[in-house]
Amino acid sequence: MENTNPGNTGSAENTLAPPVLSTERKEEKLTSVSEIRGYLRQNNSSYKSGRTVSNIGSGLIIGGGAAFLIVGLSNVSKAEKSTLSSGPAKKSSSTPLICGIIAMAGGGVMKIAGGAQMRNAVKEYQNADARKFSPGYYVLNDGNGIGMLMKF
Repeated sequence: MENTNPGNTGSAENTLAPPVLSTERKEEKLTSVSEIRGYLRQNNSSYKSGRTVSNIGSGLIIGGGAAFLIVGLSNVSKAEKSTLSSGPAKKSSSTPLICGIIAMAGGGVMKIAGGAQMRNAVKEYQNADARKFSPGYYVLNDGNGIGMLMKF
């Protein structure tokens, strides 16, 4: 090897960088659930979509609950004003209350479905090596008799 840097008088062996050991990290099997989740957040599309569904479900639960409370409180305040005034009682709509309840129910379902999808992705990662194990079974007939052989 030629030394292309004229200012460096060291040998070519000294200028070479040591080999990078990043490939060993990829082959390591992660064991703790928190490490697996961190890895899957970046690399697994099934885990990412489950997390997205779970986050949307959380938003629907919070938004539906807030709508239910705000509209419920405004209905209570309207009821107090209408009884004090001499005019006809104003009826408030129950549609936002129903929409809030439906949003909370839908959000709960999405939260459960997203959590299940994330748990399945973690289980698939943990059991990935178990699928690689496919032993072959053979029936043998030799001088010792009949037997069964299992190859790994």
